[in-house]
Amino acid sequence: MKSQGYKLLILLIMVAVSACSSDDDATDDSIRITDVVSVDTPESVRLGNEVTIEVKFRVYNGCGQFHRFLETGRDQDRVIKVEAQYVGEICTTDVPIRTVPYSFIPTTTGIYKLSFLSLDNEYIVVRILVN
Repeated sequence: MKSQGYKLLILLIMVAVSACSSDDDATDDSIRITDVVSVDTPESVRLGNEVTIEVKFRVYNGCGQFHRFLETGRDQDRVIKVEAQYVGEICTTDVPIRTVPYSFIPTTTGIYKLSFLSLDNEYIVVRILVN
């Protein structure tokens, strides 16, 4: 009987210890690509001047925040995705819209085409004339 009590105690301690984790550990679920809902961009800019675009994106609970932009493509034709990070254990259940600036400095003249990933693999496409 005493042996079973010790086994039960050891089992409870193992469960308690394995349930604890460091807050610094990042999991695959804590960072993910999210939907851009709108962008506010200038129609034209001068070569060499910084372009700043206001990007609004959706996160899926109150703990969601901007993490980084993921870019692919060439200089004048880019695909841009927003990566959100979810930090915290007690999060509100709302679905807020966050805003972050996306900036770049054009290196050549012409029309820049920027495609921001939106809902259901659709894109919000903007064109900016650089002269």
